[in-house]
Amino acid sequence: MRSNVTLCVVLAALVVGATASLHAQQGPTVHLDSGGKPCVGAGPRAAPPPQAPEWVPASCVVSRKDVRDASGQFVSGIGIYVWRDGAVTRVRIYTMVPAPGAPNRWLNERGDDSKLQRPKFLADYTIAAGESKPIVEMKSLGVEPMILRFTSGAMPGAMPTPAERP
Repeated sequence: MRSNVTLCVVLAALVVGATASLHAQQGPTVHLDSGGKPCVGAGPRAAPPPQAPEWVPASCVVSRKDVRDASGQFVSGIGIYVWRDGAVTRVRIYTMVPAPGAPNRWLNERGDDSKLQRPKFLADYTIAAGESKPIVEMKSLGVEPMILRFTSGAMPGAMPTPAERP
């Protein structure tokens, strides 16, 4: 009898924990899709990014190892920083390039420390719930644009809410 009570308590704790985790993941999120598949996502922060950030909350690897920006720096990824500005959701897009002192090469090889990369401003976007926007500035890098997708609460792959339907 005691083991049944213990089992019920453990199961109840697991259900409550899973439900809380699911609800925590259902907030508004801007996703970065690459090649038609979700790569990363970030929820809006309360403040804009600093002028020269050392990191971004979410970044997606650029799979081609030969991509360079106009200044000749290798681009290892695309990063996003999402924040609320009143009623508007803003997204700052960055290329992930070598940090000062790091070798100028693609920095996603096994063993490469993420600290070897730094974000470099690429573009600013505003986005509303349900919208999807290509990052057209990526064309200047010679790669297919990744897509920004703003979901108001559902996780990627879930059925869209009426506001998110095209």
